[in-house]
Amino acid sequence: MSIDLIEFQDLQRILREQNASLEQIAIRSGEQPVSSGTFASTGWSAVFVEELEDKLRCEFPSTFLSAVQQYCFDALQIGQTEFVKGSDGKFHSGLQKRNVHEPWWDDRPIGWGLIDPPPELPARPNGWLFIANGDPYWLLLNLDDGSIYCWDHEEQWSDAKYLARSILQYVQCHASLWLHKELGVDVSLMLAEVISQTRGDEEFWEYEALA
Repeated sequence: MSIDLIEFQDLQRILREQNASLEQIAIRSGEQPVSSGTFASTGWSAVFVEELEDKLRCEFPSTFLSAVQQYCFDALQIGQTEFVKGSDGKFHSGLQKRNVHEPWWDDRPIGWGLIDPPPELPARPNGWLFIANGDPYWLLLNLDDGSIYCWDHEEQWSDAKYLARSILQYVQCHASLWLHKELGVDVSLMLAEVISQTRGDEEFWEYEALA
């Protein structure tokens, strides 16, 4: 049995509404989704993207770039997972903050500042960008193919596991599970569908659906 996940365009609207009802999120096959233009991201022009990639020293994969040019990820939160943001609340500022100024890959020992001389911070792992905080899971973007990985932030980032093929698939699956769970709906069938569609880490999806 196939379970329809909520259309991404509708998720953007619903996640920003304070009082979502079950009727509002029961999207069924055949319904027309909300126009993607409603939540079009601003500021991600070709020139802006080139400048941001230069600051991050990377090249965005096509699926990620398409997503952030169509949709606004500023201050987007799903359950306990929050996409990075800077002091201005912007997603692109958060990408710079966590991937340049506040290194998530810093594995120097506790108290490293007291060591003389202190160990140097290694370069950011090649091919990865930090995109979201969570409890306990943090999310990484694989720059090679645009896929999303997760890892328990109390463990090593190198233990990150595959979660979804793209940022849009991740958001659609996670938000569909979380919204229905919050409204007291049994999400066991939807959980099975999410795992089947993503082929991602079952431990993550089960935690988000059942915790």
